[in-house]
Amino acid sequence: MVMVAVSGREDDHHPTLNSLQMKIVAAFASLVLAASSVLAIDCEPYNGSPTGIILPTAGTNVTAGVPFDFAFCSDAYFKTSTRQIQIGFEQSNGNLHLLAYDVRLAGYEQKLTFQNGQFGTGRLVVYETQNGYYNRYNFGKSSVQLQLKRK
Repeated sequence: MVMVAVSGREDDHHPTLNSLQMKIVAAFASLVLAASSVLAIDCEPYNGSPTGIILPTAGTNVTAGVPFDFAFCSDAYFKTSTRQIQIGFEQSNGNLHLLAYDVRLAGYEQKLTFQNGQFGTGRLVVYETQNGYYNRYNFGKSSVQLQLKRK
């Protein structure tokens, strides 16, 4: 519970907020709204939920320099688990631009931003390293096609 101090005269039954307190309340409200906009993807591959790159969806137009929602759900289950993922953009000419590396579970839902020098049709790719069931490591790749536009 958050308590907000209010100022007013002692005999005033309707206290008022001063300018600084109003700014603090407004800032707090903004933070609450921002926190509530964090993605909440249900990732349960053993219950049939979609796996791979969930957001952005294939065909999405993304603008360089503008953050976009990213969500990934691993297909690891039972005695396997994801160790980490790398996130990149693979251009049609084969060049790969790394967006995030050594991403742990807490980063599977986040905002990502392309650099201004990157543009064109390509694929957002996730390279996933998993602990294997019969072997030490498994390596997987997921991708979706995107259109990356200049800002």
